[in-house]
Amino acid sequence: MKILPASRFQEKFVLEEKLLAGKPYNNFPIVYEIRGALKAELVEESLRHMMAAYESMRACYPEKDGKLYLGIDDDCRPLIERVACADRRQAEGFMAEFILRPFDLHKPPPHRLALIQLAENHFIFLFVVHHILTDGVTLEPLMPQWAAAYNALAAGAPAPTIATDSYADYLQKEEEFLENRDVQADLDFWEEYLGDASLTVALPAFKEKGGFAGIYFDIPAGLREQVRRFSRHHRSTFFWAVTAAWMSLLHRYSGQSAIAVNYPVNLRPKDFPNLFGPFINNLPLVADFEDGTTFAEILKRITADRRRCKNHQQCMLAEIVAHLRARKRTGGDSAMNVGIAETALRTTYPFALNGLDVRHLEPPGVGMTTELLLEYEERPDAVHCRLAYDAGRYPRWFAARMARHFVTFLEALVAAPDRPVTAFSLLDEEEKILLERWNDTAVSFPDNRFLHRIFEEKAAAAPGALAIRDSGGELSRAELNAQANRVAHALIDLGVTPDTPVGLALPRGNSFMAALLGIHKAGGAYLPLDPALPSRRLAEMIEDAGPSCLIGTAETAI
Repeated sequence: MKILPASRFQEKFVLEEKLLAGKPYNNFPIVYEIRGALKAELVEESLRHMMAAYESMRACYPEKDGKLYLGIDDDCRPLIERVACADRRQAEGFMAEFILRPFDLHKPPPHRLALIQLAENHFIFLFVVHHILTDGVTLEPLMPQWAAAYNALAAGAPAPTIATDSYADYLQKEEEFLENRDVQADLDFWEEYLGDASLTVALPAFKEKGGFAGIYFDIPAGLREQVRRFSRHHRSTFFWAVTAAWMSLLHRYSGQSAIAVNYPVNLRPKDFPNLFGPFINNLPLVADFEDGTTFAEILKRITADRRRCKNHQQCMLAEIVAHLRARKRTGGDSAMNVGIAETALRTTYPFALNGLDVRHLEPPGVGMTTELLLEYEERPDAVHCRLAYDAGRYPRWFAARMARHFVTFLEALVAAPDRPVTAFSLLDEEEKILLERWNDTAVSFPDNRFLHRIFEEKAAAAPGALAIRDSGGELSRAELNAQANRVAHALIDLGVTPDTPVGLALPRGNSFMAALLGIHKAGGAYLPLDPALPSRRLAEMIEDAGPSCLIGTAETAI
């Protein structure tokens, strides 16, 4: 095995793996559905050809004495699983598990392939790569080159030669760059910039099934033009306007005064266009929301911050977090959990296999580097968006509502950018109508009648009608009225007179309603005592109100 120093980008991903504590946020799936006589042996042979061309495809990342290395294993074999599934549902279950399976970066290779056979001449091709191997730029030529190798081998010809750059040459260039870089100055800048801000956005968390998922939605073309005009007016860009709106929404959802998100920057070296590997860094961005902060102010601040941060963008996010941890600063408590990115969202990687019908599929889980990631891609008709989320923390309804709120909120913000971001409603028209309809429950009652007298009249008019039902049974109006009368007489015998407080410590049910009506009939004042409250709190309520008696059971004795 050839051993080389690891690049700083590879160090970034290994450090991220440690910060993420085994969560497979860096697994990236590519899926195709293939119909026809796919030759599995040629798939493997063509993959071997790709691995021979690209050193990183047969790499591992061993550590020794606290230093990370890049190991190139020329004897590395492809990891390929061939699976037969009875139907698509079974296949999707396997795919979800296959995508989320963690990589051991100490062992090569940092990718794996599954060939799932649904029927004769019907396959799903699932290729999962770890982000340490590639980024979106690198993947663009990879899949067409793989297809070209397969097609050549299927025709009995040698696979085409692939032009690549030397990783050793790149490492020499990187070493020269690092010698001239003031690392401590970068870390000092980020420590000062982040201050005491938490890098985590405290959103409501739910216990759900694991995995990753995405909600797709669009920013209409008309709204996009409004955002563009607004951003140009403030000497900013569409990306930063969308980012400002996203951070404003996170502020509304979390209530935090400081919101931190991460965003990607492309640091691919121009001298190495054919070098296979990741050259993306993620940087933190913080916005402070004081009382009355407007959307225009937030955009102005983060645009200025980006210009300041650009001089320090070579500092890896994992380095920043590790530095904050070492200094015991707030931001080092955990990795960043929310991000935003402009990306080739619906771009498919061409994989044309001669004589076969190949169709790109959306994977059941999406590749992510964080718990919540807003991604978008500008197209002529609209801005296509995806809110990718950790389905182990957030249910689908929560992510879908957040996506709707984002579009509604963005429209309101650009329409009135000088209003405080807290002044806008997040509800869309559908939610407003729903709330109004559900809340339209007003019933006219006489304001000079007692509730228990009205019920007595209803019971006399239809004594057999159902009055109440709980898990233990049901009571008619006459039965409920009779029970309430017995309670009232017992209370009167105990000395309850008009306005005497009476504590009621019963769980919701038939007995609770009979006791409540009985208190009213006796003229007493109802004091609710929830049996689920701590006994100390109940004792304080009783001491403060001074009820003359309590209604309860042995189970709810106070």
